[in-house]
Amino acid sequence: MKTGFTKETEDNKITTIIVYVAAILYIVLGAAFLVIPTLEAEQFCYLLAGGLILLGILRIGEYFIKENYRNVNQYGFSIGVFTIILGTCIIIRIQQFADIFHLCLGIGILLTAIVKVQNAMDLRALGDSGFFIFLGLSVVMVICAALILVNPFSKTEVRNQFTYLVLIGDGILSVVSTTYLIIRSGNSKSRPEKEAAFGTLEEDGNEQQEQEEI
Repeated sequence: MKTGFTKETEDNKITTIIVYVAAILYIVLGAAFLVIPTLEAEQFCYLLAGGLILLGILRIGEYFIKENYRNVNQYGFSIGVFTIILGTCIIIRIQQFADIFHLCLGIGILLTAIVKVQNAMDLRALGDSGFFIFLGLSVVMVICAALILVNPFSKTEVRNQFTYLVLIGDGILSVVSTTYLIIRSGNSKSRPEKEAAFGTLEEDGNEQQEQEEI
């Protein structure tokens, strides 16, 4: 039976993996649209729909193969059904989804930027003096995401180029911010353990000295 601590640790690992995967996708996607001018949003939507459907099939298959239906709080089946339906809807209404492609990117960037603001505040809680650097950069990403959503640009091409550059910047910042937070969190956790171990050794030494005196 999994303890609450183990479950929390696994959830944190899954969240970290999602952040890294999203960051890599941002970088690859932004670079692809910048390097390949002929790449259209509609083509990416087809690719996204196919990926969602494949992911859904894999999650449903995993749900039954691992017999997760015998346990509670297992959402692999529902996630799989959701992604399959979403992917199918994208294919059926591909043009409509392509029209809101950059809007969706702006929402995604806004979400991950806010997560990085939270990471910066976590660094502050850990007593890291450099937290304000990550906080400032994360706030810049939030502002850039808001600009993408509001779309104050006079030309569509300018808006698109700006979006792709912000995608790359946000992805890189996500990798750096998350990695740094993991390192700092690890150091903070190991310090009390070392102090506790040192205290135990010191107590053992005192007890041994008292016994020798007796």
